[in-house]
Amino acid sequence: MLFRVICLLLKRVISGCVCALILFATLVLSSFYPLILNISVAIITMMATAEILVLRNEFKFGIISVSSIVFAPLRSLFGSVGRLWKASLYIYIIIALLLSINQFITNRKQEVPKKTVNSICFIFVMTYIIAFALSEIIKIRNFGEKKGIFYVLLAIGIAWSCDVGAYFWGNIFGKNKLCPDLSPSKTIEGAVGGALFSLVFAVSSGLIFENFFGIKNINYLALSFMSIFGAPMAILGDLCFSLIKRSMDIKDFGDIIPGHGGILDRFDSVIFTVPYVYIYLRLVSLF
Repeated sequence: MLFRVICLLLKRVISGCVCALILFATLVLSSFYPLILNISVAIITMMATAEILVLRNEFKFGIISVSSIVFAPLRSLFGSVGRLWKASLYIYIIIALLLSINQFITNRKQEVPKKTVNSICFIFVMTYIIAFALSEIIKIRNFGEKKGIFYVLLAIGIAWSCDVGAYFWGNIFGKNKLCPDLSPSKTIEGAVGGALFSLVFAVSSGLIFENFFGIKNINYLALSFMSIFGAPMAILGDLCFSLIKRSMDIKDFGDIIPGHGGILDRFDSVIFTVPYVYIYLRLVSLF
């Protein structure tokens, strides 16, 4: 039993380090070739959307599935072209509405089609949330201009460092359950540890960028508040997606990342922190 726990822990740590290295390499390369970040976010968005579609496998290669996969990455790829995004969103809404109406009218006396209508609405909402939230990474990069990569690192790193802190701190010191009905393993102590890890990550990132990347005059008080308030957003994102998993009676959204699960299992907290960080940066200057 102990050996199995150690193997699981090592698998989680190794996978986490690999994800962190991929993120760092992507950010470094995108500082020279900005389109790399757009393409990376678009791919992640498509994979996350595909995991949602798998949950509702009655559609397989239906119209809603194809349109969701096509729609999901557009804002990340062409977010600066406002008309294209609005046109694609409008078309996607029409498709979802027409499919829902068709299912309801054609089989209004049957129970299964009613569930299918609910599934179409679920897929539409989740696809939009995922596409919108993750594409904010590109907006953060563009908003920050020369500091954009630093901002993107904070937006993703605050969420991931909170996950790491909550996991390890909760396993060591956790006693009081945070929300046992949704996530039995999460504790209040783990949430506090996650906030502390996020704070340490944010401040450490600021020091590294100041000393090695030429970014000066960072307001560490504003940076600290960003991380402290960002940690609850990360935890809320985790809990919201745990609600979806519990309602579907599944443990993970996938198994593409050993020890973590699927793309959504790794990015559920990021989906909530990225929009928060963008709003925070618009209201509070870090410099």
